[in-house]
Amino acid sequence: MIHHVIREDPRCWNRQLPFLLFVDREVPNTTTGASTFRFFYGREARGPLAILKSSWAGEIHLAMNISQSAADYLQEMRINMEKASESASLTAAQKQNSYGDYFNKRSSVKNFSTGEQVLLLIPDSSNKIYAR
Repeated sequence: MIHHVIREDPRCWNRQLPFLLFVDREVPNTTTGASTFRFFYGREARGPLAILKSSWAGEIHLAMNISQSAADYLQEMRINMEKASESASLTAAQKQNSYGDYFNKRSSVKNFSTGEQVLLLIPDSSNKIYAR
């Protein structure tokens, strides 16, 4: 993502970095089936607009006091993290197998003999952001 933003606007890409990082952490990973935010905080991410919409629609009330003790909160978070970890492990194992099957579907073993000419592809830049 950063690569595309830098290509479009090389002078101001750093202003968009916080938004890119939030998007990257909010979107579920295809391998694990859960977002980075969920693994870190134990719940799904909700952006400022989602919270504002829920508040205006009356779905949630933004209370200023906390009704749960720190110990209860940490215990609940630990349980949620264990559930997310188990779910991610199962999903990752399934996805790894499907990725391997898909990648190896049309692959074949190639053998080259000494003196045979081969085509070697060399990257045009050592910088990962500018490489094509």
